Amino acid sequence: MSCVKTLVHTVDSPLYGAVELVATIPTELENARIPISVVLGFADDSAEAPMRLLSYHYALPYRTTQQVVGTALLDTSNDWVRDVTRQLATLISKKFGRPCYVGWSNGAGQQRSVDQLFVIKQCIQFISDNYAS
Repeated sequence: MSCVKTLVHTVDSPLYGAVELVATIPTELENARIPISVVLGFADDSAEAPMRLLSYHYALPYRTTQQVVGTALLDTSNDWVRDVTRQLATLISKKFGRPCYVGWSNGAGQQRSVDQLFVIKQCIQFISDNYAS
């Protein structure tokens, strides 16, 4: 039996279009060392379009407190992308008590922005719904 499962979900924002979410979630809940990994990006009609990783953030909870420490593994000059990956990694790590990697990938030339709070809320809800099942 595998110790992780990978799920794909599309977050449909009424104002900004669809954001695709790929999440790798541990199935062994007692092992807190297995990280949660999330990659986000705009759902593109062209499956052939080259994608590039814009931002990658890592967050890790302290063992004895509710604090979370994080770092950008790949930083970007795009503030909203940096904010989404940082906030999502920190919130997931704090909520589930395990390490978390969050990346944002875009197709070449895509410069749209998103409703950050809506996307973060939908991502955390999706992971919560599938975490224990």
